[in-house]
Amino acid sequence: MKNTPEAAIMYDMISYSVIYFNKSTAVEFLKRETGIPDEDTLLQAYREFSASCHLEVPPNVYPFFYFNGTISCPLSKMWSDYFKTYQQYRQQICNIHAFKSFIIKYFFENLVGEEDTEKIIKGDGETIARSLSLLTVSLHLDANLVPIFSNICYHFADLVKSLLAYLDRLQVILRQYHVKRMPQSNRILREFFSNEDQQNLFRKSYELEENIRLKEQVYSICYIQPYVQTFSTRDKREYVFLFGYLMLHCIEDRIHYGYINAVHALQVFGKVYTHDVLECLKSGNKTISQIARIMHISRTSISRLIYVLADELVLKSYKKGAEIYYELNYEYLKHARTKIIRYLDELLLNGYNNDRD
Repeated sequence: MKNTPEAAIMYDMISYSVIYFNKSTAVEFLKRETGIPDEDTLLQAYREFSASCHLEVPPNVYPFFYFNGTISCPLSKMWSDYFKTYQQYRQQICNIHAFKSFIIKYFFENLVGEEDTEKIIKGDGETIARSLSLLTVSLHLDANLVPIFSNICYHFADLVKSLLAYLDRLQVILRQYHVKRMPQSNRILREFFSNEDQQNLFRKSYELEENIRLKEQVYSICYIQPYVQTFSTRDKREYVFLFGYLMLHCIEDRIHYGYINAVHALQVFGKVYTHDVLECLKSGNKTISQIARIMHISRTSISRLIYVLADELVLKSYKKGAEIYYELNYEYLKHARTKIIRYLDELLLNGYNNDRD
């Protein structure tokens, strides 16, 4: 297990700036993503950091962190490989021509098309003026923001200088912030690797293959956005996992069940005693011992099946005192039903087409 703050520092740099410039939009996005309605909970770490960092954010860098609630901000979209360091991304920003092309395409390509976007990059005054008017309407920009967004066309080099000066200061402050929290980050990972159930949920949440060795991967714990969950991978062998320091407490709520395979689900449901276990749990949550007594079979015999069902997330578990209780996972059943019906429909359609041939 390798715990490094590098990726988290970059992510928290962008998150801090996005929230600073787009607070209401960012909060609504976080509420949708996490299901947590309380703004104070979502922004607690942001507010604590903001109060302690004493950093003046230059208003002219806003376009780099513009966020409308659906598409990632420009810098976030550019920063997608978490294996890279801040210095490597800084070098990309310093490549003025390439960086300017990227930013202008981000704002204008879908708005005016490729041809006019290229004219903007080349500095065509008439196209720039017309396109900025369209951008003002499209982004619903207030009058005071129009000159700031105009700078990406007219004064881009100066804009980049302000951006780099701001990012350089912010990354130093955030690095100190993360170093102080390394003991907490290490403790989070130790607790994670001591809990096999949580690791199983983690795999399902990220839809990882079973042969991925979690302990051999790189981890980076974010704080400004405590519920983030994302990763980068190289050839699906090496991973950098990025997640918020509170994410593991609610990871079960972030599972989208995309991992469910209809054939595998049918195999699980087809195992001996599966139907009896599901029927047993329909009346309420129970321990393995209680299920075994009701079904009149040995605890050893039923426990293996329970573990298979829990691993697939057909069942959920929770601890109450010294006992572990199991319950039906209705979210899994709902998604499995959809996958199985789709699979059977495809078989029927294939049979229909073969009959016609």
